[in-house]
This record gives sequence, C-alpha cells and structure tokens, in this order.
Amino acid sequence: MKKNYLFKLCVCLFFLANGLAIYSEEELTPSQLTVLKELSEQSGSGLSDDEENYQEFLTFKEDRQREEECKIETCVFGYSLFSSVPLTFALSSDVPVPPSYTLGPGDELKVEYYGNENLTKEGYITRTGTLHLPLLGPVTLAGLTFSEAETLISNKVKTELIGTNTFITLGELRSINIYVLGSAYKPGAYTISALSTLTNALFSTGGVNRNGSLRNIEVKRNGKTIQTFDFYDLVMRGDTSKDIRLEQGDTIYIPLRNNSAKIFGAVPRPGLFEFKEGETIKDLINFGGDINQHSKIELSRVNITSAKRDLAFLNLNDPSVLRDLLKKDDQLNVIRSSSIDSKNIELSGEFLYPGIYGFKEGETILQVIERAGGLKNTAYTPGTIFKRTTVAEQQKKAFLLTADELEKSLIDAVTSGTSLDGEAYASLSSFVVKLRNTEPEGRQIIEMDLLKMKKDPRLNIKMQEGDTLHVPARSSSVNVVGEVLNASSHLYQERRPVSEYINLSGGMTRGADKNRIFIILPDGNAIQITEKLFSKRLGSRSSMVLPGSTIVVARNPDPFDTFKALSILTPVLADLAISAASIAAIND
Repeated sequence: MKKNYLFKLCVCLFFLANGLAIYSEEELTPSQLTVLKELSEQSGSGLSDDEENYQEFLTFKEDRQREEECKIETCVFGYSLFSSVPLTFALSSDVPVPPSYTLGPGDELKVEYYGNENLTKEGYITRTGTLHLPLLGPVTLAGLTFSEAETLISNKVKTELIGTNTFITLGELRSINIYVLGSAYKPGAYTISALSTLTNALFSTGGVNRNGSLRNIEVKRNGKTIQTFDFYDLVMRGDTSKDIRLEQGDTIYIPLRNNSAKIFGAVPRPGLFEFKEGETIKDLINFGGDINQHSKIELSRVNITSAKRDLAFLNLNDPSVLRDLLKKDDQLNVIRSSSIDSKNIELSGEFLYPGIYGFKEGETILQVIERAGGLKNTAYTPGTIFKRTTVAEQQKKAFLLTADELEKSLIDAVTSGTSLDGEAYASLSSFVVKLRNTEPEGRQIIEMDLLKMKKDPRLNIKMQEGDTLHVPARSSSVNVVGEVLNASSHLYQERRPVSEYINLSGGMTRGADKNRIFIILPDGNAIQITEKLFSKRLGSRSSMVLPGSTIVVARNPDPFDTFKALSILTPVLADLAISAASIAAIND
C-alpha cells in the first residue's frame, strides 16, 4: 500500500511541476510517458493484495491450459513439456559468460589496470562498437568474442603502457530482439538476454502449438536457415550440439507437423510421436522404449485404396520388418507376450479411418475413436450401433430360457385340456424353434455424444474383445412396419406426427392394437405411443420421431387371450421386432 501511495504522489508532483492537467495516455508526449514508466517501475506494481493474487491465479491457469488440452485429446510427445514453463524469462546475472560469447553494443565491461598504472574503468560498448579505455582511447570490440577482446586489450595495454597489466570482466549483458513465428504457441517478437540459446527461447515463449513440429524447428538469420533443430534429440538423447546461441534479429520458425504415429501397450513410454521422412518401425519402437523380444506387435495402417485400417502382426525376428518405413497415422500395439491373444474392436461407418483396431486393457471408447481419426462431419451419432459379445451371450441365454418356458406352457395347456387348435399349436411350436435358433445382435445402447463422454467418465465405457461400433451417415427416412396395409419407408419431415406416417402406409389393419404402437429411435431405445397422440395436430411429442426411426404397430393379441403363454410370448416378439427393425432402419 505504501508503494501504491508513493507512486500516486510522484505522479501528482510530476504533473504539477510541468503545469499539466491529467491527460489520457494517448495525449502524453513520449518523454512524459518515459518518466511515468520509470516512476511506475520504482514504485512497484501498484496492485492491491487481492489484485496480485488474481494475477497469480491467471498465470497459473494459463500454465495449466496445455496440460488440460492433453487430458482431453491426444497430444504429440513433447508438447506437454512446455506446460509448466514460466510466462516471463530473465536470465540470472550470475551465469558464467563463455569465452566464445560475441560482444556487441550494450554489453558492459570492467577493465582494471594494475602495475605501473592502477585504474578501473566500467563502461558500455557504444552503438559504434567501441569502448573507451583509460589513457589509451577508444578500441573497437563489437563482433569480437570475449576471449578475443581480452587478448586485444591486454596486448594494447602491454604495448603502450609499459609495466601495466589488465584484468577484464563482463558486467551487465545486452538484450537482443528475436522473432518466434509459424506454428508457435505465442508467436511474436521477444526481448531476451544475449546469452539465450534456442531452447531458452522455446521454453520462455511457450514452444510450439498443437499443430507445430517439434522435429524441424528452424533458426533463420538474415533470411537464411542456419540451423534445424530436432527437439527429440534433446529430450530423448540429451544431445545439445545443435542448441545454438541466438543473435540480434534471429527468427525461430516452427513449421506445421506433417507426420505422426502412435505406439501403445506394453511399452515404457506409450504415446503419439512425430516422425521424420525416412524413419522406420524400429525408430517408433525406440521412441516407446525397449520391448520384450517375446512381445507380439500389431501394426494398424491406413489403406489408401479402401480408406480403412488394415491390421497385421509383425515378426521382430525379421530385420526387414523393422526397416519398413513409417507412414502417417501408423499405430503399433505391443502385447507383452506372444502367447497372449490380442484384443480388437471393429469400427465402421463415418469414421475418418474405419477398420479393426487393437486395444490395451482399460482403454476407453473415446481413446479408440481418437485413434481412428475421429468422426466425419456426416456422422449421425444418434444412430450408433454398438454390439458387444457378452451382451449377445446374455440375450441368447434369455431367449433359450424363454423358449423353455414357452414350451412348458404349451405342454401344460395340452395336458390340462385347454382348447388349442392345431394351426395355433403348429405356429407356436415353430416360434419356439425359431427362438432357439435366433442369434441376438448383442446391441447395447451407449452415449455417443463426444462432449458428454469427455465431461462424464462414466459414459466413456471401456472396450472389450469383439466389440463393434458402427456410426452411420444421417438417415433421411422413417420406417413403418407391423399391422399396416403397406409396410414402407417414408421421407423424414420435421415435426410430422406418428399418425401421418401410419396413414402414408395405408393406415392400420383390423388386427392392429392401437394401444401397442412403438417408436424405435435410432439409438435403439423404444417408446410406446398411446392412441391419443394420433391426431392430425402437431403434438409436442411428435418430435420423438427422428431420422432413422421405426414405427412398429403391434398385432392385437385378443384372439389368444386364453393361451397361458401370452405373457411370455408378447414381450419376446416385441424384443425381436425392435432389434431387427431398428438395425434395418439405420442401414437403409
């Protein structure tokens, strides 16, 4: 608070002394702005405690932005290393200056004479590149290394001042201006210490953005590329041989990343890696770290002809396999033991790269979708068909159990003397056989809104062996099946009521049950519609009919009310109809 008070007092005195009223910053002269800036620096930030805390909060949040990005989406290896760097960068004044440091205007030197003459001179190299030496006059030092400048001054003193030696040290170092351009996290012009290297500048300016290349960073000087830097050499091999010191006016240019490939599974360092032209499968394995020679490796590669992924197994004992050149979006799945069966999931429909994908234990549906390149703009997620082997097995058990119970009910009906004609008995017996032979689809209803899955991890289900995921293109029709005169498909029209779709199919038959009409939505959910909704007016619930929906009109079961198995038969028939009709509607 004292600093804030002093700052305000100094500003008031400044304006009073110059006979000025309070003007906006745009109305002040350059000299007035300079004085005001100096007063501000002397008086501190002028922020209250709350304002300073808020500023720290913003800084922290900005530092975490990159880390949060990588949690949601797959980031190339090396990108997250810039997440915890400071937003400001000031080189310590205690850093030793190497003999190869090139002097320039703005550098401060301290020259001490001892012997016959004892003098000390502290001065800056001028814009003309000279330093004034006591008793000797100016000497040109700009462009010389610190070691060369020491030798030049020492020889000059020894020659012209007999019996006098010198001791030279560097004081304050000059600042230089550089440019960080291209696919940089924060492109622009920066002022840094003259001792800063390429990596100093990268870390202090935030490095690359999500699309920038980490392996082809260029340093340009006077319009020419003088160095190409591979960030992986530094972080993976500790090689700093190409980390050059920057000079006034240098440009750091970060091009777009062209190629990347992924390795996951039983590797020490799984992830997405950028690769350069000419690098091989072996290089990608090295990025992931050492692997067990008994491991099984799956290669998932985009087939350019079919625009789908092909899955192949690699033999580590075949040298030619390891020399195979990497291709864009290649994926390696390393399975710890060759005796362990790999786990695969099939993606089809509106993915950027549909095909068969291997996955590791615990991997989620979002992670697999990301490896497939994500969804196309034409994807119709409400119509997603997700099938799971374990669900199909459970459905099959339920069908068999229902068939057994239905068969027992038939036997009980016959043995108890219940009247049942031969045609009805034959139909029901045929249905029991059909029920036993039916192989369920194993469809499981899941949430396919990617944003909802990212926000709620419970919706982001884990993959299982044999899962299949089909995302269709947007459908333009609505199917009407069951007890209608003409089961058919109709062009979808927004807010068209259920009754109108049924009328377009010729209306309901005499055997229709108006109280058992269902809308099967594209995601597999079924909603029962009551008779009162079949008016010509556009009811509020008419919006339940979505593109790809199926309207099912059930048969009136009154003629079979005397049959004991009706309570079992009806829901089974409905389940089979819903399963078949919903999948048919999506694939029209």
